Amino acid sequence: RRFIALMIDRVPLVGFSFESGSLLLDLLLLDEMNHPRLISQNGLLQYAPDFWDITFEGRVLTLRDAPRRIRLCLELRPPNEICIHHGLFLANGLAVKVAPGGIQCLNGGGTLAFDELAAETANEVQIGLAFGLQPIGYKPGLSLSGIKRYREIDFDTVVKSPRPPA
Repeated sequence: RRFIALMIDRVPLVGFSFESGSLLLDLLLLDEMNHPRLISQNGLLQYAPDFWDITFEGRVLTLRDAPRRIRLCLELRPPNEICIHHGLFLANGLAVKVAPGGIQCLNGGGTLAFDELAAETANEVQIGLAFGLQPIGYKPGLSLSGIKRYREIDFDTVVKSPRPPA
């Protein structure tokens, strides 16, 4: 069974699947021009060009675009948990920031919708958060649509390096 945790404009950016009791990560990081920066499918890193720095210390993977600019920091918590401490997810002009304080759409505007039917049938929810164009044939738990595209986002400020997890 596959679960999409984060989707922008029908593009799955963070997802999980379970195989033989193991949690496998699907991850897609795009740049501002929608070029892949990192692709991981079924827990296997397949593509990671152009990152200034990639570190894997203990169970923590950190990707930096530049000095003090963390693009993604995630912690593997075997056997069945992955925690994204910080992340900037881009697709088609939308920017979503994940941080300890919550998840923020940096474009502003839009309408947040909670699917009450999905809440009642939580086992049938296939997507956690959907931003932008809404998925067809899937049930998101929360969705945000009607969002402006990359409007004056200062990416240097957005991805300043936070403290890594302890």
